[in-house]
Amino acid sequence: MFRVMPKGFQIEFENGYLVSIQFGLDNYCENRQGGRTYSQDAEVAVFWPEGSPAAIGAAAHYGFYPLDRYDDVKGWVPAADVATLLWRVGSLTGCVGGDGCGEVCDAHWVPTGDRMDEQSRDPLGLLEGLGGEEHTELEGGEDDGAVGVPA
Repeated sequence: MFRVMPKGFQIEFENGYLVSIQFGLDNYCENRQGGRTYSQDAEVAVFWPEGSPAAIGAAAHYGFYPLDRYDDVKGWVPAADVATLLWRVGSLTGCVGGDGCGEVCDAHWVPTGDRMDEQSRDPLGLLEGLGGEEHTELEGGEDDGAVGVPA
């Protein structure tokens, strides 16, 4: 299913995963200042299937799949890599742990603590080999939950 959003669009696949592609004002993209209906890159987010244990468990942040260490989105992703991400997400089936439990389950994805660490970031490898920029901690060293600029 396709959904038009004010600054981009979303695609929900038959497997229940949803991908959001945004490229407008305040999104992590070339068109960050807004004013255009196009951009050379985009901000992407992936959501767990609605109702899955990973989406509703303590591990999830509003159903977001963890793409980035400091945020639930990945910014400045080129168009070709957005297409690859869409293909990868649309191809996901069954349990992420591979043991045949048939669910996207907390048993196979458990982050450590409130903020994501390297082990819990992108557990399915959806971004492997793709472009884009990781967000950095805010200047001053403390991560207060807000997002800084790309590294």
